[in-house]
Amino acid sequence: MPRKRPSVFIGSSSERFRQITEAASGFDNASKQMHTLIKLLSQSRKVELDIISSQFGAFIDPAKLSQMKVDLENLDLVLSENSNERS
Repeated sequence: MPRKRPSVFIGSSSERFRQITEAASGFDNASKQMHTLIKLLSQSRKVELDIISSQFGAFIDPAKLSQMKVDLENLDLVLSENSNERS
């Protein structure tokens, strides 16, 4: 005789709602942590690009240095937009 598989829908509506609310809250917390980590990595990369271009710019191919400066400007723009959104 085949065994019945447990249903994820067993329980009251309020219990299911609580579980969904907890899952949504966990996702929201993970999303906020991920945003913070990405922001920190972006800020670190911005500093890194700034240091490299200012101290070693004379040794870097002009096209690559130009791309680094564009990347630096883009990071600056995104970071300032994000700080304005969070304020």
